[in-house]
Amino acid sequence: MSSIDHIIYAPNVHQGGGKIILFPILEALKNKKNTNFILDKRLELPKLLILKGRIIRVSPTIIARFFLECRLLKLITKETRITCMGNLPPLWAKSKHIVVYVQNRYLIENISLSSFSLWIQIRINLERWWLKTRAHRVTYFIVQTKSMSKLLQLRLWRVPGIFPFTVLPKVVKNKSDLTLKNIYDYVYIASSEPYKNHRHLIEAWKIMAKHGIFPTLCLTIDKDNEPVLFRWIDARRQKYDLKIEMVGKLNSSEVNDLYNRSSALVYPSLVESLGLPLLEAAVSGILIIASDLDFVHDIIKPTAVFNPYSPKSIADTLMKNYPKSKVKILTKVDTASSFLKHVASNNNKL
Repeated sequence: MSSIDHIIYAPNVHQGGGKIILFPILEALKNKKNTNFILDKRLELPKLLILKGRIIRVSPTIIARFFLECRLLKLITKETRITCMGNLPPLWAKSKHIVVYVQNRYLIENISLSSFSLWIQIRINLERWWLKTRAHRVTYFIVQTKSMSKLLQLRLWRVPGIFPFTVLPKVVKNKSDLTLKNIYDYVYIASSEPYKNHRHLIEAWKIMAKHGIFPTLCLTIDKDNEPVLFRWIDARRQKYDLKIEMVGKLNSSEVNDLYNRSSALVYPSLVESLGLPLLEAAVSGILIIASDLDFVHDIIKPTAVFNPYSPKSIADTLMKNYPKSKVKILTKVDTASSFLKHVASNNNKL
């Protein structure tokens, strides 16, 4: 145990933006034998990603997390560097070098949880308590945008670093080379959480249908993993003859291909710490019509914006004819290696 000098603490990361950001971190550290990786048991690693350091898998249960936190009391020393990628620091274990990357806006903003199930409300409130009561042990917080920085300062009274990073898609310079191009008018890359706002988006498609407008829309909703929302959308698709296709979960290359075969990204999300699809779509060179909210304006200058709480506003905006101007990225996006260097340099200052 004495040879362990770095721990990647991500026992609750297995999907969404957290997963996308975690993978390049693991790739950058895959040859570090003295790094321990604490990972969610549900997280599927790419076949080509082989970690030489020790991997500790954690089941998504309260009992498993309790035993993990007890185990960390013996595993972590005061000199162990801990990089926490899942919003929370260790519950009990202490170190002089704890960096927490906060990506969940629900944990640092007083947003209503009424749209979530009772169990998820309990979990988020527990994580809010966890983060607030353990914040004094964290040596350095990092967030992705100015909006997240302001929220964290208000809730935790700490000034975080701002360091967005991800792996952006490759740009297709000549789309005419694609066998199929622009087969969708709009695409929305998102899972089924309530804040992703699919229901208002579909209501907007109903409004456009009543005006005789039937744009094509591609959604990444999975029939098996997200059956409730899938059935709800499918029922309205059939009733109103909406041109909507749900393609399920996609890997990164399939997502990139989807951007290249779409004319625009529609993004009605209500809450994001960053909004990776906004950056991905901007790099891909397609139009972006998105929520008129701070997280959008933090990182890009979209083609057009709408009120995401109003299906009519979404529909009216989409029905207007906007010029095909290139979307401008307003924030610098770094790599995972640069992020790790940033973490290390701030640890050295302590």
